[in-house]
Amino acid sequence: MIRNAGFTFGSQNVSMPYLWWSRAADFGLLERLGLHRPLPGKRRETLVNVAAVKAV
Repeated sequence: MIRNAGFTFGSQNVSMPYLWWSRAADFGLLERLGLHRPLPGKRRETLVNVAAVKAV
């Protein structure tokens, strides 16, 4: 969607922080206890940050 609007960016310009409200029903308690660690791409990120440039 962003690229279709004329912006350019690389994968190094994208971050997907794994916020506490995006975690399982226990709000990350199992992760804090070291019992569960979801892998990037297998979790439900609810925020995507992109640093993009649009050519004029």
